[in-house]
Amino acid sequence: MKSKLKKLTGASAVLLLASPVVQAAVESGFVVSPGAVYQWFDDEKAGVEADVGYRLGLGYQFTPHWVLELVGSRVDAEVEGADGVDFQMTQATLDLMYNFMPEWRVTPYALLSAGYAWYEADGYKKIDPNLEDFEEDEPVVGAGLGLKANLTDNLFARLDGRYVSYTDSNIEDYIAHLVVGYTFGESAEPAPAPEPVAAMEEPVDGDADGDGIPDSRDKCPGTAAGAKVDAEGCYIVIEKPVTIRLEVLFDFDKSVVKPEYYPEIKKVAEFMKQYPMTDTVIEGHTDSKGTNAYNLSLSQRRAEAVRQVLIDQFKVEPSRLSSVGYGEERPVADNKTDQGRQLNRRVIAVVSATKKEKLKTQ
Repeated sequence: MKSKLKKLTGASAVLLLASPVVQAAVESGFVVSPGAVYQWFDDEKAGVEADVGYRLGLGYQFTPHWVLELVGSRVDAEVEGADGVDFQMTQATLDLMYNFMPEWRVTPYALLSAGYAWYEADGYKKIDPNLEDFEEDEPVVGAGLGLKANLTDNLFARLDGRYVSYTDSNIEDYIAHLVVGYTFGESAEPAPAPEPVAAMEEPVDGDADGDGIPDSRDKCPGTAAGAKVDAEGCYIVIEKPVTIRLEVLFDFDKSVVKPEYYPEIKKVAEFMKQYPMTDTVIEGHTDSKGTNAYNLSLSQRRAEAVRQVLIDQFKVEPSRLSSVGYGEERPVADNKTDQGRQLNRRVIAVVSATKKEKLKTQ
């Protein structure tokens, strides 16, 4: 048993030493998570020795933060002081997990679980004919904390510790889960690094750029000959309004942003970085299918999903973005056709700014 515990400890050390650097996070997808468990049974009530078992999880990652898994586990142990008596614990739980910083190479997470436990003991009659074997089942709830290491964009390892309580018998156990899993999904491409700005050459005396301003007081060398410049040799600029529009369409009853819209979202992010004084309101809409209350909630989730992509993937400051859902109130097409309903299942955003432009040469 000690060798099994050492293997779990060694694997957890590898997980904890993984480098916590930032990486692209998978947006959503199905999750498969096989692994091992180590269960410490309630010494005062159960009288069962701690031992290693196995587990399998199948679930779905809805966002980089939220994951829901159905987990089955089995531990075969021995009853303390009763050689020849075998104890089997089988559990099936639904685990809800929250990753705090999914873009990190190593992220902490919390979980809540609820399900059912089946346990039995065989072999009591071998040591005493007056003793009875037993088989029981009861609900089980739990909570835990852990660390997730993203080995690649899709492959991960998790280690967590859980407190579990069996509601009928009031027995309390502790379980460690060590998992290597895979998420079937795609991650967004990180925003490219900005190109370095070339250094401005030092001005020289004379009128090297031919703009009519002597180099001795020309603060903007290199202007085009004949260009309209001010008294310091700099271009005279005028302000013009510029606008960028974003439109993202959604599948029926969905609020997941499709990867095909990431390039358009990226353009909006770059526009907002170019004009740092801009803010925008992201508007969510639905078609007319469903109730007004449900569509209002769905449209809000769609707007928030696009907002989170701008924040998480393209690093736009959250304070510059707000979201609002209008439900089915503002259609742009006929809800009686499939094509019209598709156009109405949308998120739009319009960002406006003022662009400075050099005045044309004379």
